[in-house]
Amino acid sequence: MNPFPGWIRSTLNSLKDVILELKASGKSIIFSTHQMEIAERICDDICLINGSRKVLEGSIREVKRGFGRHGVALRLQGGDEVLADESLVNKIERHSDGMEVFLAAGASAQTLLKRLIEAGAQIERFEMIEPSLSNIFIEKVSESQ
Repeated sequence: MNPFPGWIRSTLNSLKDVILELKASGKSIIFSTHQMEIAERICDDICLINGSRKVLEGSIREVKRGFGRHGVALRLQGGDEVLADESLVNKIERHSDGMEVFLAAGASAQTLLKRLIEAGAQIERFEMIEPSLSNIFIEKVSESQ
């Protein structure tokens, strides 16, 4: 559910369209927001600032690549013994239609997939998840304190 009334939502969409048009025409735009999901959708490069100090900068791709893909979106039946292996799985967040599995240090998604198949799990979804800018920002700010 969108928390904004229709006229605000319409204005925000119009603003986003104007910014994307300017971007497409090669214009540089300095955009400041605390809503990382918006920055993720419209920005090419970012500079994350906390308490007037820069904590991270670069292209969205570079920043996300630097944090790796340690999560897997899963929807499956079976494989519980594989998911319980702490050398492979660090944490599981269950959702109404599946789960996010966060890999243990040194574990790979390919190994997880192979072991799930070998265990006879019926896999409906297996998708690598890249970290959100919001999660990256929280991690970087936590490191610096």
